[in-house]
Order: sequence, then C-alpha cells, then structure tokens
Amino acid sequence: MLIRPESRISEMQLVKNVNKRSRGRYGFPDIFVIGLLGGKNNKLVENSNYNELKELDDKICEESEETIFKRQYYFWSKDDKKYKLTSVRKIIDLGEDQLKNYIKVIKKGQCAVNNNKIGVLDERINMELGNSILGGWLLVSLGSRHIITRKIEFKKMDHRFTIINK
Repeated sequence: MLIRPESRISEMQLVKNVNKRSRGRYGFPDIFVIGLLGGKNNKLVENSNYNELKELDDKICEESEETIFKRQYYFWSKDDKKYKLTSVRKIIDLGEDQLKNYIKVIKKGQCAVNNNKIGVLDERINMELGNSILGGWLLVSLGSRHIITRKIEFKKMDHRFTIINK
C-alpha cells in the first residue's frame, strides 16, 4: 500500500495517559529469529550459529500464517525482569490492540503539553474540526522474507489533519 508522502507522517507523538510524567510509554516489539529459535527450544539461545538461524528463517518463509501463529517466542521481559515464553499469535494480537489504542488517542484530537488531555502532541500536525477517516495497518516481518499484515478498521473522525511542511 503506497501513501503519498504529504499524506503520512512517521512516529506521530501522542499523549496516551495524562497521569504519567512522560508522554506515555509505548512498546514496539521486534520479532527476531533468535527469539523464535528460543521458543522452539523452550530456552534462551545464547550461541546460535548462522546456519541454524538461516535454516529457521527459510522454514518460516514457507510456513502458513496459522503455523507461524502457533510458534513460541522466547524474550526478555523488562517488566518482569526475566525471560518469558509467548506465542507469535499473542504478539500480533497485542500489536493490533496497540494500534487500535493509538487510533482512539488520535481521534481525541490535538492536545497541549500542560492541558491534562490525551491526544496528538506533535508540532508537525495541524488539526481542525472537520470530517475525515482514520485507520491503520499492522505490518509484521517474521524473519527476513515473511510479512503478515492486518488492516485495522477505518473510523469516522471529527477532525481533519494537515501535515505542516517545515
């Protein structure tokens, strides 16, 4: 899907929780082949070799989405301060939830630094009352050649966005 450069913006800044001191804490999970290898072995893989990773990468490339979703993923949890096991399906579901939450925040409109309101806090974007739609795509790259996409439903909005060119 190609979107004209003047109609998109990378890394939009949002205020998601006004009770936090910062602008909110966001997680952007990366799915690494080594984590999939750890999930397969049900333990941390510290010293993998190139051929083992390449073999798994090639296998993932040929697998169906359903097979990939059932794969386990081993990762370090910053919150729990330990290694944990989860499924690729859960990671993707959490990614969809995160994107839906971002859309809810964007629908609230623009906010200022100290106005105790959630919304868009980005000087590159001007928002005004008007009609528009907003949706999103979740793109998940697994290994080097397998991409899974999920379309997030488009919603009507009471704001129009304009990207400010500087």
